[in-house]
Amino acid sequence: SEYVRQLPGAVRSRTPLHSHAGIGPKAAFLNETPASISLGPQSDFSHLHDSDFTLLLLGCTANEGCTFLHHMEATAEVPYREWLDLPRQVTNDEDEATPITVRYFARRNAGLRNDFSLAVNPLLQSGEMTQAAALFGNSYAVPLRLLARRTAALLLANPYALAAPGTLQ
Repeated sequence: SEYVRQLPGAVRSRTPLHSHAGIGPKAAFLNETPASISLGPQSDFSHLHDSDFTLLLLGCTANEGCTFLHHMEATAEVPYREWLDLPRQVTNDEDEATPITVRYFARRNAGLRNDFSLAVNPLLQSGEMTQAAALFGNSYAVPLRLLARRTAALLLANPYALAAPGTLQ
């Protein structure tokens, strides 16, 4: 993402938590996302979903790099997380800092770990999520709408489906 952010014409979203960078005509929405929203409705993740983007994990698993599934936890308002208002600063092109409050969906239990295997393994087994060998590990791709639909159904059936067993004391 840092490589893309530094390309000519790149657009970076304004939120200081879970920001995104993009190039091309579809990247313009990144300027429209409120800086105060990191996850859930109106966030970058919501716009990526609505714009029919594909998730690409380069050399990492969903457990290592799929923040979109935290967005799904926020959308479902899972019971093991809670909304917090976090003070942050955003910097404009002239390096002027402005204080803001960012709404974030944080874990209630610091010991909780996520296990995204219930969300991604069925997609891998069905071939709806593709996997390819990379220099360091594997890379994965899946349409966000498909991942969101499957994950929403999973969380509706069991709001703890993305929490690793034994970490919810």
